[in-house]
Amino acid sequence: MTDTLGPLRKAAGTHAQVVGDEIVVVNEKSEHAHVLQGVTADVWRAIGSGASPLASQAEVATAVAELEELGLVEGGTGMTRRTLLRRAGTVAVAGSVISIGLPAVHAAASHPPGGCHTTTTTITVTRTSSTNNKGVTVFRHRITATVIDTSSNRKLVMGSLTITSTDSFTTTVAVVNGSIDQITRNNLPVNNQTYTASFSDPSGFFCPSSDTDP
Repeated sequence: MTDTLGPLRKAAGTHAQVVGDEIVVVNEKSEHAHVLQGVTADVWRAIGSGASPLASQAEVATAVAELEELGLVEGGTGMTRRTLLRRAGTVAVAGSVISIGLPAVHAAASHPPGGCHTTTTTITVTRTSSTNNKGVTVFRHRITATVIDTSSNRKLVMGSLTITSTDSFTTTVAVVNGSIDQITRNNLPVNNQTYTASFSDPSGFFCPSSDTDP
């Protein structure tokens, strides 16, 4: 697989942050942010490390082509993902990439005195209870969160959100378009946890913010 990567290198003006199994990459030139998953994330990790992604050559080549099309890497073959698949005569799924354009008004404007655009994070925990097969009451917590760009009051934010609780639970997830997928915790013995959501942006474009529930 190393030969497939060849002289591949990460493009100038890209900033990345690992969020669990995903990687959030901000491209300053295109003014887009991308969440890399699956083989595409594995290829990004392998660039410059000497390691080989654990995937087939077709999957790696497809991921490289996708990263090139997004302007995240340089030094590849220059072949598009569509051309690569057509020549191969097959469909090699390299893993999805979620992309979002950073607000154009922000890209054109200078940073405020604080150096970043302020954000507001909101966490909501929905708590329900049930009785298990032993007759014991257990609890389920459904956690959702949003991050809003305060200047535009829109959910156009990319970065990562770390959720912690007073019972030592912690997880970090990618923020895509200002929100996260619902996190569910099942069979909890108690219902009095306090949760905190802390947002950060690897590019420094958006300021950190946090919220607590309850």
